[in-house]
Amino acid sequence: MQHIEHSFPIRGNKPWATLYTFSRNLGEPQPKGKVPRFWGGEPVTGTVDLNLTTPTTIQQITITVGN
Repeated sequence: MQHIEHSFPIRGNKPWATLYTFSRNLGEPQPKGKVPRFWGGEPVTGTVDLNLTTPTTIQQITITVGN
């Protein structure tokens, strides 16, 4: 199944983390910057990329999905 990638950078002075989510491609054009759409019962998949300039201890990453 093809998917659409959505990115959400977390910024201070520069992006230090980016959340990527992947939603179903329904064959319709997606405007740039459009938020992803997920359907009930469908898994939500994605990644978090960190761009840290110094060694950092991370104890937890929590992602909450709501409507």
